Amino acid sequence: MVNADGLVETASQPPEVAERRGQGRLKMEQSQRIHLDWLSSLDFRVNNKKLTPEERLTPEQRNKIIAFALLRRERRLESEQGKTEEERKKNELDPMTGLNRQEHLRPEIEKKIAEGKPFAILFTDLDHFGDVNKTYGQPSGDEVIAEAALRLQEGLRGESYDDRGEDKAYRNGGDETAIILPGVASQEQLLKIAERTRIEMESAPFHIPLKDKEITLTVSVGGIIWSGNEDMEHFMVRAGDALVQAKKDRNVVAIQ
Repeated sequence: MVNADGLVETASQPPEVAERRGQGRLKMEQSQRIHLDWLSSLDFRVNNKKLTPEERLTPEQRNKIIAFALLRRERRLESEQGKTEEERKKNELDPMTGLNRQEHLRPEIEKKIAEGKPFAILFTDLDHFGDVNKTYGQPSGDEVIAEAALRLQEGLRGESYDDRGEDKAYRNGGDETAIILPGVASQEQLLKIAERTRIEMESAPFHIPLKDKEITLTVSVGGIIWSGNEDMEHFMVRAGDALVQAKKDRNVVAIQ
């Protein structure tokens, strides 16, 4: 029997079970759309010479990103069964993007400072993203954020999506992200990574699900290198200032 919400019910399948299954299928379809759109963006960039064939991820690398993202999603769903909201919030990964959660960012920076080794950080913020939610709705905006996170991971060193990499990306609230880059000690190196991140966002359109629309989004990127003797608070203030500087013009990189 189909209920008023379009979900199938049987004698052994009460409405709440049908709802869970229906929502699970919608989530899976959403995940498939996001990953297919991301793969299409790679082809688009190669065809438009925004990405060279050498820079493009190999089929094996692309499959690893997708497979690992789906595996992390399934593990998260399994691990959250029966847990309280507080317990679920302790999950290492952000459920929408698969990036590390915001609350783990500062502890990781404190760890890097305590180690005393060179590192840098990038803050990113999608430009005029609020217009996407206003025009197409929050569900569409969420899918754009998820695809942006996949693009962000393209340039991370060490294939961080398979838990072996050096770089760590965090969702820093809304459409903002932060990337910790161990071993980066020169502005030239940091600028190269930041500029690639910027280009990854603007060089291919984002598909708006169920609207048959494509939009271009840009990103502002601010970055700093740890000085070697500053504390957490001063470091975070400088990083925030760098992002503010980038957002004054938008679609630019500001390195301090």
